[in-house]
Amino acid sequence: MEKNKFFTKDVVICIIILVVLLGGKFLLPKSGDLVLLDEVFDVFIVVIILGYIIYKSIYAIKNKPNSKKGFIIFIIILCLGVAVFFSKNLILDVINEPSEIRLYDYKVTKRASGRILDFQYYVDGEDSNGNRYMMEISSDDANKISRKNSDYVYVKYYKNTERVVSIN
Repeated sequence: MEKNKFFTKDVVICIIILVVLLGGKFLLPKSGDLVLLDEVFDVFIVVIILGYIIYKSIYAIKNKPNSKKGFIIFIIILCLGVAVFFSKNLILDVINEPSEIRLYDYKVTKRASGRILDFQYYVDGEDSNGNRYMMEISSDDANKISRKNSDYVYVKYYKNTERVVSIN
């Protein structure tokens, strides 16, 4: 009797990545207190993919004694560097507290995302120093800002990832 080889490690890794992608993109908030969870999911996907590449590289070193170990070690170091690069903004925002700015001349823009019947909303404005900001917000925040009758809006956000916590 032959074993079913459908659920190999490669297929399981792909299924995990798809579950994380779907869960992260459809269930996580675009703004609010839990907004960094979306960033965690994004970093998690990168770490899973890079971890898999590292796993395969170590497997190649162990099982193929004539393999080019220098190149494989370079690939492992490169993967670790990419993981640090993708997670640095998230780590800095977790360490630091959210910042607050006042945006003048603000507007809300709505763009079609890559998903069916889904849109992304952004708040766009300038601070008192003339620096321009454009941050993704939820549809609830977009409606709240659109009804606001003021020259400015307060935005509490994480500085490195530019994720919005609250808008007043």
